[in-house]
Amino acid sequence: MEFEGIVLRVTPFKEKDAMVNVLTATGVLSFMARGVLSIENKNAASLTQYAFSRFEFSEGKGTGLSLKNGTLIKSYEESFKSLDRLAALSLLGELTLHGVGEDEASAIYPYFKNALEAIESGFDLLTTVIVFFAQVLKAAGYGLEVGHCVFCDSTKDIVAVSYPDGGFVCKNDLDEETMHPADSRYLKIIRYLFMVGPEDVKRVAFTKEECLGILNEFKEYASDQLGLSLKGHELLLRSIKK
Repeated sequence: MEFEGIVLRVTPFKEKDAMVNVLTATGVLSFMARGVLSIENKNAASLTQYAFSRFEFSEGKGTGLSLKNGTLIKSYEESFKSLDRLAALSLLGELTLHGVGEDEASAIYPYFKNALEAIESGFDLLTTVIVFFAQVLKAAGYGLEVGHCVFCDSTKDIVAVSYPDGGFVCKNDLDEETMHPADSRYLKIIRYLFMVGPEDVKRVAFTKEECLGILNEFKEYASDQLGLSLKGHELLLRSIKK
């Protein structure tokens, strides 16, 4: 059995063994890697955090998957030298591990791969993060409806986004006591975030102010709907202020 995937987490188990969580095209895969915490171990390089690697497994009765061979395809260690890039990666990993189920994670696999490439290339970090965040919400079943009004299905005169109601709201259904009209650029950005394909992660960048506003909205929405408390969010905010 072989898989390619992105290493999300390596958890020490006993003296030199580790439990590993890898994001793959079929979801999050967990397996035991024996002796991998030894610097002489042949598989150690393939299990650095956020590495893109190929894994071959053996499967024992009742013991789950055990790593046989690991081959590093690409390392993103250069990104670790920058605090803001590391913080962005940390948030992406946290969202993947805690924001979606193991099977649902398959939907965000191509976005994670392209986000890694975007971060390494120096593309705007905050844009990369909010694109990925939107796709996590979508995969978890809480994506915003951005094709029409959530109340009447109208595609015309969209004037607001209602997080409690799950998406766009048209002029006729706007409740001025609980909703605030949004400008057209904000509405276009929200639509883009939930509609963009994984290959277009780097197609357009938004301003820092636009990204921070949406990131904070997504964070509150994820807290309300998924019960997420994202440590990576605060780390990212602190890193970009330095």
